[in-house]
Amino acid sequence: MLRSLVGSEMCIRDRSKDEANKRIMREREEIEEQQRVEEQKQREQEKLQEEAQVVERDEAAKRRERAAEEACAKAEEDREMERQKAREALEADDGVQALDEGRDNVEAALEGDDFGMDGFGYGSMA
Repeated sequence: MLRSLVGSEMCIRDRSKDEANKRIMREREEIEEQQRVEEQKQREQEKLQEEAQVVERDEAAKRRERAAEEACAKAEEDREMERQKAREALEADDGVQALDEGRDNVEAALEGDDFGMDGFGYGSMA
């Protein structure tokens, strides 16, 4: 009878150990699952951050491109204004150029003479 009591006591003892081991295993599995979920969340968060950085770089590149296009347009506008000013200056200088050509012709005609242009008040025109 002692042997059977001892055997039944061993079953009771082992059963409680088995239950404790099962409970520990369940808890360990829950912890591992939580860790997997947290790692997955962390990876997803990192991926979102990387995507946000890519979007920000793209937007920055687009802003730089727009700024460069605006600068080019402004430069072209400035060049066109300079061209217009040059055209206007040329049109205004046509009269001055005709006077200069006339002066050159007079100087050429008088080159061989004994008197200089200063005698005619020409020096004051230069």
